[in-house]
Amino acid sequence: FNDVRIKLARLLPKMSVVERFLSTGEQISGNNGATFGRLRDDIIFDGVSFSYPGSDKNVISNISFSIKRGETVALVGQSGAGKTTIIDLLLGLYKPNRGMISVDGQDLSRLNVFDWRENIGVVDQDIYLLNTTIRENIRFGRVDSTDEMIEAATRAAHAHEFVVELESGYNTVIGDRGYKLSGGQRQRLSLARAILKNPDLLILD
Repeated sequence: FNDVRIKLARLLPKMSVVERFLSTGEQISGNNGATFGRLRDDIIFDGVSFSYPGSDKNVISNISFSIKRGETVALVGQSGAGKTTIIDLLLGLYKPNRGMISVDGQDLSRLNVFDWRENIGVVDQDIYLLNTTIRENIRFGRVDSTDEMIEAATRAAHAHEFVVELESGYNTVIGDRGYKLSGGQRQRLSLARAILKNPDLLILD
């Protein structure tokens, strides 16, 4: 019985991510929205307010800001201030209760959500690594990538140095959720995976 409880506890973080993407709260257009290629100009939050389904309390209220292509923006605030909520809205997991999020002048809620997410790379607080090699964990970000592309992304994430010092290098099997690595090493592999995708928008939560 204890073994079952341990296995369930390990599954809960993964289940929470799946729930975020399958939640009935998702309201943007799915694959029926307008096609989207690459980000050309900017992303704009215009007077955005949002409360989660079943709650009448706004998590964010009347938020306005813009992100230009090529620009780095930091969201700073206390825990619970709404930073992750803004990311969820950017990912199209929810639609604002008020205001609008526009991408290159188009209402995000009217875009093809799958096209939009292809342009986004996310390095989350909870890092999800598979019980396979470092190479395959990074390649998960782009399945058609070559070994050269994987190494370039790993170097960009400053992970190559520790990877090559491992006994099997890129072929090292890292265990479930990467337990054989340190927290910093897991973060760098997650970043390398996001860089390999070559996204227009890279989100570090």
